[in-house]
Formats: sequence, C-alpha cells, structure tokens
Amino acid sequence: MHQVLLLSILIFSFSPGLLAITEIGGDFGYDKQLYGTKNESSFVTRTYSGTVAIYFYNWTGIEFNYSNVENINTDNGVSEITEYNVEQISKQSRIRTEVWGVGIRQALADQGSFVKPMVSLGYAKQTDTYSSEATYEGISTGDRIVYRIPSERRKCDSVFAAFILQIKLIRGLSLKGSVKSIFPAFEFDKASDNLKYLAGFSWAF
Repeated sequence: MHQVLLLSILIFSFSPGLLAITEIGGDFGYDKQLYGTKNESSFVTRTYSGTVAIYFYNWTGIEFNYSNVENINTDNGVSEITEYNVEQISKQSRIRTEVWGVGIRQALADQGSFVKPMVSLGYAKQTDTYSSEATYEGISTGDRIVYRIPSERRKCDSVFAAFILQIKLIRGLSLKGSVKSIFPAFEFDKASDNLKYLAGFSWAF
C-alpha cells in the first residue's frame, strides 16, 4: 500500500497544471432485519466510512478512504439441547470489517457541476474480526451460562471500486450517494458479491 501511495504522489507532484482541490466526505449506513416466529431475532448492519480526495487536475485525483462495517446477528430463539439438559436462549455473532484504501478517483463532470458523477478504483487493506457468544439455561436448574468464542482476525489484500453521485447544495457542500464494492485482489468476478449502498455529505475546498 505504501508503494502505491508513494508512486501516486510522485506521478502527480511532477506534473504541470495542478489544482490541489481537497474534498472530504463521510457516509453512514444502517440496516436492521427482524426474523423468527415472533420477530424476536435481528440482523443489524452498521457502516461508517470517510474519504479524502485530492484533485490535482480538474477531473482526476488521489483518493484515501476508510470504512468500518459491523454485522451483528442476534438469535433469541429458544432451542433445547436434550443431551446436556439445557436450552440455548440466545446467540450472537459479530463480524467487523475495517478497510483502508488508496486509489484514483475520476470525476465524470466538471468540479463546478450541479450534478457530479464519479468513479474510483484502488488498493485496499481489509481486516475481518469474528466473535460470538451464546447463553444457555439449565432446563431443571434455571442456571445460566454464557459461552464466548475468542475473537479471530484475518487480513487480506483487496480492491475497492465505487460509483459516487454528488448533488451540490451550496458552494463546497454536496449531498452524495454511493455504491461501493470490496473484493479480493484481481478477482473482478466477485465485485458484485459485496455491495454497499451509502448516503452522506462531502465538502470541497
């Protein structure tokens, strides 16, 4: 990642006609789905992300981004485990994904346009952290036991790709929506397997 960043800076630094416009953006996404016979269980996804884009030309710049996605699956359905004379009364699993990325952002309209579509593509370092716990209750005793599985972390090299649409509200401030994908490096056929739809704001100066 450091090599890609250094190369990008050198390419732009020694090029004529630089603009050096900086654009900062933030996005948030929240989704909650209920399931079970009485909707007693839930699947929640929270997404936070931020980007900094430095335009050295009118339509082209370097993008730095960070995102944090947390998926929480809480199952409150009761299931009996007769072998151990207990009931599982709840189970929760968490998957947290952090992504740091650097790449190229290409605007498809002039910086001053009322509606500005953009695309970006680059390298990302992805870290997934898994954890889970379950609560059991003795059928005859009523005693409760909480069993936790230690966190497991996995890192991998990935690629990010995004389409962003900005609508100018006032000078410098825009409302934006985006579709972003993170997928294993060079496995472009998996780009549609992990899509995030986000909304937020951006500020250019």
